[in-house]
Amino acid sequence: KLEADDQRNAALRGLAKYLASVADDIRTDKPQSALLLAVEAVRTTRDVDGTIITEAQAALHRALASATGVPISARGDHLFSPGGHRVATLDRNRGRVEVWDLNAPKTPPKAMNIKAGGGSLIAFSDDARWIVSQDPDEIVVWNVDTPSASPLRLRAHTASKAKVHGFSPDARWLATSDDTARVYLWQLDNLSAEPVTLAGHK
Repeated sequence: KLEADDQRNAALRGLAKYLASVADDIRTDKPQSALLLAVEAVRTTRDVDGTIITEAQAALHRALASATGVPISARGDHLFSPGGHRVATLDRNRGRVEVWDLNAPKTPPKAMNIKAGGGSLIAFSDDARWIVSQDPDEIVVWNVDTPSASPLRLRAHTASKAKVHGFSPDARWLATSDDTARVYLWQLDNLSAEPVTLAGHK
């Protein structure tokens, strides 16, 4: 077990060092995204064993010194994909979501437009292909691997208090519900189809 713990900790330190390096690489052009990456670099080890590697701490200090504009650290304004190779950021004022590939940080982000003035990023699917956002009026699903495709607005919710519950582990389904005590299961590869509806859930 000690050997496994050592291997895990070494992998986490490597990931933290990588995130810190990417934060430094994009800091001049994308200071807000660099700040997010530096924070994630710090958290990668701190949240597990309480330590912070020197590179992450230094990257955070440099990012804090460079960051300008409207902070995007509030919940719902940024979201890391499982595995950490993508990060989505939300500009509520413009109603714009941008998804960055951390393996190619100098590549322009993939972008989609949502309703301006509100909304939150909710989740990535486990394979990082899909992202879902929500505001009080609509739930929006987007295939990040097909940026030219329009995001799909889920239409089954005619009642209020629509809620996203999450993606299935195999990234084939998205579960939502509303205040009619129904759960809706959406097939991600065919979102235009009617969802499977499960009634009677409270």
